[in-house]
Amino acid sequence: MKNVPTREEIEAIRNSILLPFMLDMLEAELRKLQHDRQPLRNLFVEANESLSRDIFNELVTVRKYLKEHDIKVVEGDRVGEEMHYKFWCRGYEDEFMLMRFLAKSELSIRFGRYIGEMGTRWKKERLTR
Repeated sequence: MKNVPTREEIEAIRNSILLPFMLDMLEAELRKLQHDRQPLRNLFVEANESLSRDIFNELVTVRKYLKEHDIKVVEGDRVGEEMHYKFWCRGYEDEFMLMRFLAKSELSIRFGRYIGEMGTRWKKERLTR
């Protein structure tokens, strides 16, 4: 079938599902930080906001990619540890299922990658001052 999504398109579908979860997690942490009185609060808030910007920008890119490739993703039912999604790709319809524990593991890996990239960027900015 020529309308079956490519590996890159499947990855974009996964990203369109996982990135909003990451933004939700960061938003929840930011709400907690706003009431915190610890000395490093401002650093944590800045890091949170920087991560949120990076993830949001990636999500915008992913959504644009999906639109350009005529792919639509909608959330289906959540049954226990399973999160179901439907997607349409140029007329091809299929379902996508994520196990909650696998999604959490993937989110941890992705947060690690973003934090590493942010640290590298901050070091470069510090060196160019």
